[in-house]
Amino acid sequence: MARSGFTVETLSTYNTTGRLPKIKKLLAPLLSLKFLKTLDKQNDIVVLNSTTGLYYILLSFILKLKRIPTVIIHHHYLYKEFKGFKQKVYHCVENLFLKSAANILTPSPYIKDLINQEINRDSLLLPIPFERLVIGQERSVEKGRLLYIGTIEPRKGLDLLITALNLTEKPQDYELHIVGKTRMPEYKKYIDSLINDYQLNVIFHGFLSDEDLNELIQTSDVFVFPSLLEGFGMAINEVKFYGLPVICFNNSAMPYSTTDGYDGFLVKNKDIEGFAKAIDKLVQDRTTRASMSHNAIVKANALYSFENFNNDSVSLFSNIGK
Repeated sequence: MARSGFTVETLSTYNTTGRLPKIKKLLAPLLSLKFLKTLDKQNDIVVLNSTTGLYYILLSFILKLKRIPTVIIHHHYLYKEFKGFKQKVYHCVENLFLKSAANILTPSPYIKDLINQEINRDSLLLPIPFERLVIGQERSVEKGRLLYIGTIEPRKGLDLLITALNLTEKPQDYELHIVGKTRMPEYKKYIDSLINDYQLNVIFHGFLSDEDLNELIQTSDVFVFPSLLEGFGMAINEVKFYGLPVICFNNSAMPYSTTDGYDGFLVKNKDIEGFAKAIDKLVQDRTTRASMSHNAIVKANALYSFENFNNDSVSLFSNIGK
């Protein structure tokens, strides 16, 4: 990244969109050193992404030794998605890569706090900006219509949501809409079996156009997000522009986006009975639902804007390396 005018050039060790063979993965740390020849120490800032830490960890340490300004963008910790030996390896590599950085940049207050806990380092915060929505034609909310937006995989906790829905006072009064692609077909089959066993009214939409998604969000009553791990929780913030109160578990990034009792409910992690009670409370108590809907919009309008992002990003990168 050249400082004069912030011209951005994207470079990659390999020009490929497919999965890398194992031998190329092993050679990647060495091959990435070819970029050293192209760098201008006086004018360049090198920006790396933590998801490719294994490939560029050697380059990052050398850049630090050469005092070439570097920034590692860290969206989330991948190691938390794994278990056993693989988790230990990812944990070690991610933290080692972050320690090699002259500067660490994150879009998430939760990850910023986590970085400090993990490696005792402060990091730069540049939040994700949100576009102020023009909702257009307003539509009536369908009481009892629950909405989930996200991928279908174990980390998202949909099996807990389905079980919680079955524990509500009158499960047949609810209609759950699930929007998002299936990442793990076997997990989807498991979800389907739970739905059939409990005889619940659940509709899978897969991908929706912006127009159809807009209509579905507007007509939904409550946003249910049972995820077990999030670095930011984009969907939670996006639906608040529509005035949707949120029910989620109190883990990872969720308490950074939702205030319990204000714009939704933060339920004890994996407490499916508590989740069921929160659903009943929000749907049956329309006064509480209306208050939380109003507060959700207030929260949404206070989110980081693109104007904030543009101004702060220029200021941030202008001061790196000085």
